[in-house]
Amino acid sequence: MVQEEKEAATQFLMSEMGLHLKTTAPSASEVDLSDEETYLYMKRFQALDADGKGFITINDLRKHFKVSTFHKHRKVSETRTRK
Repeated sequence: MVQEEKEAATQFLMSEMGLHLKTTAPSASEVDLSDEETYLYMKRFQALDADGKGFITINDLRKHFKVSTFHKHRKVSETRTRK
């Protein structure tokens, strides 16, 4: 039973969580980006992956959008108080 659960968990990680993505992705999905575009997307990825894990979790997204929303609302309220 434990072995079956381990195999099911491993299969889930490989297929559903992208662990096996690099080896199973079709070559037709390759994207040709310029150096500038690559730099831009790397910076965006690094902003989301603040811990430097090499992948983005749902908690990374929550933190990012919580901070982004906070700064957006702060800018709006600062603008309103200046008027």
